Amino acid sequence: MHGRSLTLWTLLVLFSSSGAHCLHRYPPIFGARSPQAPHLLPEGATLEQVIDVVNNNSARVQSYSTTDARIDIPGVPGLRGNIVIERPWRFRLRAGTGLTGPEVDLGSNDELFWVWVRRSQPPAVYFCRRDQFALSNARHVMPVEPQWLIDALGLVSFDPGAEHRGPLPRRDGNLEIRSTRPRASGTAGSPGPMTKITVIDRSRGWVLEQHVYSATGELLAMATASEHRYDPVTGVSLPRRVAIQMPLANISLTIDLGNFQINQLVGDPAQMWSKPTYSGFPEINLNPSPQYFPPPSVPLQGRPRSLPPTDDPRLGDLRLGVRPIRY
Repeated sequence: MHGRSLTLWTLLVLFSSSGAHCLHRYPPIFGARSPQAPHLLPEGATLEQVIDVVNNNSARVQSYSTTDARIDIPGVPGLRGNIVIERPWRFRLRAGTGLTGPEVDLGSNDELFWVWVRRSQPPAVYFCRRDQFALSNARHVMPVEPQWLIDALGLVSFDPGAEHRGPLPRRDGNLEIRSTRPRASGTAGSPGPMTKITVIDRSRGWVLEQHVYSATGELLAMATASEHRYDPVTGVSLPRRVAIQMPLANISLTIDLGNFQINQLVGDPAQMWSKPTYSGFPEINLNPSPQYFPPPSVPLQGRPRSLPPTDDPRLGDLRLGVRPIRY
């Protein structure tokens, strides 16, 4: 498989996790139907109120799992997979097809993350320490930190160490918050600060969109969430469908999370959160950067690439004067 194909399959892996044998079969609390979510944000909500609603929603989730996720990628056979997350860092994916069997295994624990793709060339279990991600060649196939994948599935928390500005009213009536923080802060040689735009439902406080931009204003990743479900017992709302784009890696995929459940994770942690071994697949450490993942040179066509400007005086230093995203 060429570098571009490996990039696609690798990132495909980054959005599902775990094996079904690790889960006790509790009835799902986030089924196809759920009660109507409450209105949590008042008219004219302040920045603090919006952040509190979003952070409190995620704080109620210690673990998250689904055994019937579907991953759709243009030109790739549909994959079925299981997702398990234990916040803040742990997640695990196993996904495949009924005809070919297991295709991908991705996981992360407190120290590192790993990727196994059955069709990769060269065949290997690739892994990277989380604290060395910014210096590794893994960032060429995963342009944002692995933590963002958990955010993309709806478990968003505003970093208290970042600078947040807003909320700004959007043309669609929802709210926008812009956050700026150093990328991989504390890591020598790390890239410049990143900007994240978070779009939030003006009433229910759902996170609808997330856009991550580099220090130069180039779009790194985007997630669009829909079909939110509300559980009145826990007071949690989460999306059932997430569309993800990573233009620099030429990735576009959609995840249908099926019927998921929270705070009911059962299994052996030593097995669930450990880097796996596969016969015939050596382990390759991506620290320091090897040459297995050359930076993609795929031209971007018809996709937003630049940080949208704003005329709001509260965001003065973010007005980069570049081509805007059309909402």
